[in-house]
Amino acid sequence: HGLFADLVHYQTFVHWQLKPDVNIRMKFIGYEELCHLFGSPDLANYEKVYEGAVKTNDLEELYELFNIQHPEDYTGHSLSMSDILELYDDSGSTFHYVDWVGFREVELEPVDPNMAYTQSM
Repeated sequence: HGLFADLVHYQTFVHWQLKPDVNIRMKFIGYEELCHLFGSPDLANYEKVYEGAVKTNDLEELYELFNIQHPEDYTGHSLSMSDILELYDDSGSTFHYVDWVGFREVELEPVDPNMAYTQSM
């Protein structure tokens, strides 16, 4: 705790879950199986179900928080395999796939909010 305890830098947390209309076989599977069957994770298949500041950068603590102690404004299902956690700050984003055991850091491009609705049907 000590003198610098209040200076901890917490990143903003984003919880991504697969969209309802993706192939059902993509849901709730491990990273290796996803890559084998469908290729690497792609944020185009995901929707943001939560974004906010949380007082931890620890993935295991986030897992517990979003399984047992959901924030009041949380609308997604409990954090599950195939979900992606994003932690970001001014220096950039890191993405973590929820795997069979623990998390696997994955390389993904952050979603540009200006590009979300520009594609024509």
